[in-house]
Amino acid sequence: MRSLFAVAEAYPQLQAIQEFKDLSSNLSETEDTLQYARRYYNAQVRDYNTAIATFPGVVLAPLLGFSAYQFFELDAPADRDVPEVELT
Repeated sequence: MRSLFAVAEAYPQLQAIQEFKDLSSNLSETEDTLQYARRYYNAQVRDYNTAIATFPGVVLAPLLGFSAYQFFELDAPADRDVPEVELT
């Protein structure tokens, strides 16, 4: 995203094009949606793990086959890289 906006700053006439404005808006919305989804998932995992680690969950969870979930994390540094957007 940052590289896209850096390109836009270098070409002021690009910022005036409605399609570019729509693209940058859509990309921002997509990033925000993904960030919200990751935070929501991790919050639900935290609440679930807390529920099965406290009484009465600590007693019932193993009997019913419930186990802790892992938080969503990107392990590989390549997964954290921002995809390249080419304007051709």
